[in-house]
Amino acid sequence: MISRVSIRSAARFSQQTCAVRRTFAVSARLCEKNTINVKGETTPETKGEEDSLGLTENTERGLSQAPNRTEIWSRSQKPRATAMSGPRFEQTDFDLQPASKAAIELIHREPVRWTHDRVVACDGGGGPAGHPQIFINTDKPEIATCNYCGLPFAQSPERDVAPPVIMWSQKQFTLPPRSRGSYLVTSEVLEALPEIRQYKVGLLNLFVQHTSCALSLNENWDEDVRADMSDALDRIAPEAGSRGEELYRHNAEGSDDMPAHVKSALIGASITIPIKDGKLATGTWQGIWYLEFRAMRHTRRVMATIQGEKA
Repeated sequence: MISRVSIRSAARFSQQTCAVRRTFAVSARLCEKNTINVKGETTPETKGEEDSLGLTENTERGLSQAPNRTEIWSRSQKPRATAMSGPRFEQTDFDLQPASKAAIELIHREPVRWTHDRVVACDGGGGPAGHPQIFINTDKPEIATCNYCGLPFAQSPERDVAPPVIMWSQKQFTLPPRSRGSYLVTSEVLEALPEIRQYKVGLLNLFVQHTSCALSLNENWDEDVRADMSDALDRIAPEAGSRGEELYRHNAEGSDDMPAHVKSALIGASITIPIKDGKLATGTWQGIWYLEFRAMRHTRRVMATIQGEKA
């Protein structure tokens, strides 16, 4: 008969044997799961497009989407060959920039505008090529540039400033043929003399080179004023007396010639107009008149002389 001690010893041995078997089985399964797959080494020479995009590696990891797709995934996208092209990716020779006559080179050739004011205004020269007027601080000891056009400004240092250079310009132009009457020709004068815009301050003298016409400054709005002026001069210097008698000895060129000389002497053959900031400094209602005193149409020559300081 087997004693109780022997039974207990046999049961303990059986439990220990089962535990050892369970440990070996678990270790074997873990080794099978952790088997390391050795991947061949990839060099830049053997690396393909799929490797560079990460497709192969992600496939091995079981990922369903690659970080960089081979094709576009949106209709608004461009293929890589099209997107990464153009001047942005092709320009490698920086010696070609800036190009000839580039704006940055042209503006660097502009001389510095010296001023005694702490603030200056710049409009780019005005006109169609100008820009909105902005104000520039010049109180610092440095050259300040306009943010629109790049023109340089600086405050003049404490030293003797060279006097302004007075420039002269002279030009002859003609007025279209007209018969007796008074005519407003301000626009015709400005069209014939575009040089006026170059002067900051100056004087314009207009001299008509004839003795039977005149130039004057007068009303530029109501055309009745010009008609009344011609009638008034006819009453002052008529062609004949009230009874039709001759009033003048000089009649070799017609009965209207001597009265024309009288009217020309009364009105004058020249006028002088100030220039300010490239414009004629006339009053609101002032205009340039051309007065023709002969009955027949004549073409008249006018000599224009401009004196002043250029901008």
